Amino acid sequence: MGELIDVVASGIGGLTNPTKIENTFKTVKGIGVGKNTIKQYLEMLEESFLIRKAVRYDVKGRKYIDTPQKYYFEDLGLRNARIGFRQVEKTHLMENMVYNELCLHGYTVDVGVVTHNTKDAEGRSQRVQLEVDFVCNRGPERIYIQSAYALPDKEKAEQEQASLLQIKDGFRKVIIVADRYLSGYNEEGIRILSLRNFLMDGMVLDYMFPSLNGDCILVEYVASRYILIDGGYVDTYKAFLLPKLVEIADNGGVIDVLAVTHIDRDHISGIIRMLEEDKLPISIKEIWYNGYKHVQSSVHVSEEDEIFVHKDICKETRSVNSIPISAKQGCTLSTLINRKGLLWNRPANGNTMKGLSSYLLGDATIHILSPNSNDISKFIFF
Repeated sequence: MGELIDVVASGIGGLTNPTKIENTFKTVKGIGVGKNTIKQYLEMLEESFLIRKAVRYDVKGRKYIDTPQKYYFEDLGLRNARIGFRQVEKTHLMENMVYNELCLHGYTVDVGVVTHNTKDAEGRSQRVQLEVDFVCNRGPERIYIQSAYALPDKEKAEQEQASLLQIKDGFRKVIIVADRYLSGYNEEGIRILSLRNFLMDGMVLDYMFPSLNGDCILVEYVASRYILIDGGYVDTYKAFLLPKLVEIADNGGVIDVLAVTHIDRDHISGIIRMLEEDKLPISIKEIWYNGYKHVQSSVHVSEEDEIFVHKDICKETRSVNSIPISAKQGCTLSTLINRKGLLWNRPANGNTMKGLSSYLLGDATIHILSPNSNDISKFIFF
């Protein structure tokens, strides 16, 4: 058993099976142990929560491949201590760390295989198998992840994303790297996520929908719980946001916070279109938005005054081409919020949401950066 633990500890992140381990015992250690005995010992180590097995999954064929598998240690400290802190390969240790963290967040994690046809140097057709480090499933959610300690050059980056580019479904693709400053999206739409951010924030998902100069960002901060930031244009809502919201709602997801940052058309139009629906496509628990009554909160504004200003804005903007301008849309959004009975600026007790404030949202902390009181005062006589 001790020899088996050493073999597994030395080969974390490598494909193996009882037959391969049996051959290793015979040729390297001179020990005769049958593959069935090795299989039983591996199962004992799994049941003792010392190691986990990740099976191979054919992504295109949508089926599991029985052998070989990968084994990862539940506790890397125990693994390192067992082998005397030798064989400290950063790439393999990082892969094991990422695997453990994904399991901690409730994902079922497999090792992916992608087969595709290509040609060799002489032009002959050949089938090549590419590996996806992790195929992660949690309910309806799936993510394909590569663990790459570093991406020092274009060749390495292309190597890491090669298998991901062969997957043609719509699930998210991520490369996790050790460089703490390397995060964002590459030209292929693959997310590059630093190991530091991954370990601190978990596998936070965000969807950034096309909205030209505007924004429409959907963030899943815990499973099936979302924050929606702005809604882009009406076309953004119809083509991208609405189908995703329907999908999320069908799987029991909700929008905990709808945040509208400001009233420019490329941020607010999609939200207005959504709230105009007779029935919202998804449950929205609350909205964070500073309307007219909030930016005027430093002076006394009666309800009658507010209604008058809203009507005046709408009247003045009727002749501006045929496109609603931001001020008119701002008061339209306020009206819709009231009609839908949405909880409005709850963290500020219904008052103005101001910068340099922090609010708890479940286990998450949301930091508001702006506006400050000076910014708000500029809008008092708007």
